Amino acid sequence: MGPPQAKLALQEAINMGAGEACLLTDRKFAGADVWATSYTLSQGILKLGHFDLVICGKQTTDGDTAQVGAEVAEFLNWPHAANVSRIESVTDKHIDVLVNMEHIIQKQRIELPCLITVERTFTPPICPL
Repeated sequence: MGPPQAKLALQEAINMGAGEACLLTDRKFAGADVWATSYTLSQGILKLGHFDLVICGKQTTDGDTAQVGAEVAEFLNWPHAANVSRIESVTDKHIDVLVNMEHIIQKQRIELPCLITVERTFTPPICPL
């Protein structure tokens, strides 16, 4: 969700192995708070179809609250993990990730479908999921 120039970020995600990308853009979205942004994104995800994994950045570029990803997951009623630095493994039922807990790195297993928020240092998988 963003202005038309956000297409560049989506192209970067495709280049890194994302299977699909979609930009939700409309002047009506300008100035949206965390709740409105999270709700809009969750409804866009539901409208687009079934997904096993949604990957969000840790923070938005405007509000900088680090809450949007978790709230999107809540609207979807999906499990989620924040501060993911690496995807360790994926099966048809779950994903194993490394989560940066500031002083330790914790391994978490999350049932699919799920949402993760990633840090700038996120290591993308070698091949697309």
